[in-house]
Amino acid sequence: MPLTSLLPPIAAATVLNAFLFALAWRAVKRERNSGRQSSLLSFGLMIYGALSMGGLYIIRGQSLAAYTEVFFVAAVGEALGGGIVYATLSAFVFMRGQNIERRVVPIFAAIFLIGILVAVALS
Repeated sequence: MPLTSLLPPIAAATVLNAFLFALAWRAVKRERNSGRQSSLLSFGLMIYGALSMGGLYIIRGQSLAAYTEVFFVAAVGEALGGGIVYATLSAFVFMRGQNIERRVVPIFAAIFLIGILVAVALS
């Protein structure tokens, strides 16, 4: 596939992830303002993660020939990158000054997502 034919599915994946991250940011702001945890955000992130990992399992080891496959791989890659950045920022910037016990979960989340990204890239 030439590069010009790869741009539309990658751009569509970028728009989708930007929209989903904007919704997640809005849910986090609502959670901070109300003081209670947003279960809808957690549920949405689990569904998105499960669909992403299931799709990567299905298309593993195949060459990307269709626009839908390029879109899917771009969307998952961007989501993993966004998750890594958010977990790292949460652990070292947003939670600065808090106990290490509260910062452990974002640190391990970032390490786990980096492991997934490396494993997918090497498979």
